[in-house]
Amino acid sequence: MKMTIKVRKTNKKEKIEFLIGTFITILVILGFKIMK
Repeated sequence: MKMTIKVRKTNKKEKIEFLIGTFITILVILGFKIMK
């Protein structure tokens, strides 16, 4: 619930930064899985 409230309060710029951060995190996790 804390996440949804935080997302609702954030503006567009913060949402875009959050999406980019999430995308990079997914790429890093996938990269580690491929390396193993």
